[in-house]
Order: sequence, then structure tokens, then C-alpha cells
Amino acid sequence: MLVMPGRRTSTMELLAVEAAGRGMPVRAAEEPGLAGPANWYGGPVAGARLAGRLGFALLEPTDGWLADEVAGRLDRLDRALACPSGHVSGLVFWPPERDLSADEVVEQALAYRPIVL
Repeated sequence: MLVMPGRRTSTMELLAVEAAGRGMPVRAAEEPGLAGPANWYGGPVAGARLAGRLGFALLEPTDGWLADEVAGRLDRLDRALACPSGHVSGLVFWPPERDLSADEVVEQALAYRPIVL
């Protein structure tokens, strides 16, 4: 089955005709009761929303996936260690937004004071 957004571009229409010609059913993402396995042709945000239900994997992660993953792990650590929310993230070393020179890396490493949990 090929799933696409209901609002289609000319490229999507051509792809739908080819898929149907090869015996593949073509469905709109908004159609109720869709179930996988399926192939998705559309944007990454809608794809991420439908991936689990339709049984396909995205070729590229969505924007913000890393921040969501890190936040989830830090929240789980807070709960596991019975810390106030956000406590563990305050203990984690986060590198600055820019690349550091070798001297700056050594300087920060010497100033870093780890704690024992």
C-alpha cells in the first residue's frame, strides 16, 4: 500500500498512477482505519506521526529528534534517582555552541569538577 497526503502535487499524482498500475493500493493519509505495512510518500512531520501505525521507518530523522531523545533520557534519570525535575541536566557537562581550540579543551577539562552519584 502507498500512503500519501490527501492534498497531492503533480509528482504525487504520477507516482500514484504508477503504483496503482503495479497493483499497489494508493490511500490518503487522512483515511480512517489505515493499517500497515505501508510505504509513505510525503513530508517528514506527517511521516513521523504515521510511522508507528503504518509500520514504516523514516529514512531521515525528524527535526528535533535528538533534543527529544536527550530530554527523555534526562527525565528518566531524574525519576530513577528520585531527583527534582531537571536536576540531572544541571550536573551534565554540555559543550558550547562552537568548536573549542585545543587549549580551551584542556582548560575546561582542568576546571571541570565531577561529582560522585
